[in-house]
Amino acid sequence: MTPRRRLVLRSPSNHDLILNAVAAGFVMEQDELVFALCVSHTAQAYGSNCPLIGLHAARVARYSASRLKLFDRWAWVSVALLSAVVGITTGLWCGTG
Repeated sequence: MTPRRRLVLRSPSNHDLILNAVAAGFVMEQDELVFALCVSHTAQAYGSNCPLIGLHAARVARYSASRLKLFDRWAWVSVALLSAVVGITTGLWCGTG
């Protein structure tokens, strides 16, 4: 039994059961939300076209090295831009002086 199920099943009342179920659903959706907000559409499209684990090596080899290099660069550019936005926002929000 997963920890989420234990949390929901050990609720002392119906009210707590509903609150815990909603909270568990919210937490389970966070990874998809973060992925949709932080990863570019290009990277999402590339990731959805990636081969599944267990494919033959010949089929995997069809993906060109240039696509992998482009995706690698784009991922680092996304990380750099996100870091810059977080830094600027933190500086403006908290103030430096």
